[in-house]
Amino acid sequence: MSAQGQPAPDIAHLLRTSEDYIRDVIHAFSERGFDALNPKWSGAHRDGSMSRPETGSASSPGATPASSADRSPAGR
Repeated sequence: MSAQGQPAPDIAHLLRTSEDYIRDVIHAFSERGFDALNPKWSGAHRDGSMSRPETGSASSPGATPASSADRSPAGR
């Protein structure tokens, strides 16, 4: 996206992450090429799942916020 001319704030918004993270990835890619895009897993959790590095976003990239009807007792 950066190579296509999109600014870091726009990329961050689309990917639901911080501008700083996007800039870090762009700089790392410029220095190391495609090797910089490999995920850096922090290891397995006790339940066997893998964790990803924090991106500064409170929600996962594919998550959608619950509607107010989902949160209210009357909406059940």
